[in-house]
Amino acid sequence: MKQLSLVACYGPKFPEFAELLQRCIELVRQSPLDPYFHPYALEQIHGTLVGMERATGHAGFVNANLLARTGDAIEMNFSGLTTTLAAHLPLAIRFGGFAADARPFLSAGHSPYSRAFSLQWSTGCCTLIGWPHRDGDFTTRRVLNAIRDDLERACGLAHKYPEDNDFFLVLGRLQLPESLAGAELTRLQGAGAVVEAHVRAMLSSRPVDLVLGLDDLRIVAYEDVTLCPGSTASHELRTADLNEEAIRRLYG
Repeated sequence: MKQLSLVACYGPKFPEFAELLQRCIELVRQSPLDPYFHPYALEQIHGTLVGMERATGHAGFVNANLLARTGDAIEMNFSGLTTTLAAHLPLAIRFGGFAADARPFLSAGHSPYSRAFSLQWSTGCCTLIGWPHRDGDFTTRRVLNAIRDDLERACGLAHKYPEDNDFFLVLGRLQLPESLAGAELTRLQGAGAVVEAHVRAMLSSRPVDLVLGLDDLRIVAYEDVTLCPGSTASHELRTADLNEEAIRRLYG
C-alpha cells in the first residue's frame, strides 16, 4: 500500500536554497566520510509538515501517527486541508544565522547553532534543520508547531513528534560497514565532528530564509520513505481535481 505525506520543498529548489543544500553536502563529501556518504538527489530533499500515513488493519482512513500516539482511531478529514494551511501561510523558515553561544530557544534540548546540522550516528542521517519565524521573532509563537496542531484538530492529521517546531531535512545517509569498529570508527567519528563544526560555522555566517506558500507544498504518494523520485508521485495542493475523494484514491 502506498502511503501519503504532506511535505514542503519536494522537487525543484529556488537557487539560494539549492546552493545551501549543495554546500552542506559538499562539505561532507570533502571529508574522510565520503566513501560512506550517500547524498539524496536535491529534488527528493524535503521537510515533512505532517504525516498523512494511513493505519493498516483499520477500515477507512485512520491516521497512523495519531493512532500510535493516542490509541484513538481518528478518521482523516481531507476537505479542510488547504483552508487550514492557507490561514498560516506564507511561512518563513530560517536556516543558520545563530551564533554559537546564542540560545533564543532550544530544539530537543540543544541550541539552534548545534542543532542546525548534525550527523546522527545511530540512524546514519545527515540532517539540516531550520526554524519558523515572524519578522525575525522565533520565540513569541511556535509557528510550525501551531500549523501541525491545527491540522490535527481540523483534519485528524498528526505529526510523528508532538510539540515539534523544527523544519527537519535529511540530506543523505551514512552507511558504515557493520564490521567497522575500534580505531577506524573513532577516526570517522572525529572526522564527522570536524564536518559538523565546519557546516555549523558556515550556516552561522550565511543564513538563508525560505518562504513557503501553498504552491511550495505537496502531497506525496510514496513507497520508499526517502521519497526516491523514481517511486514517488507528487501532487500540488492547488490542483482543482485534488478533492477529498481524489486524495483517498492516492493510497491505491
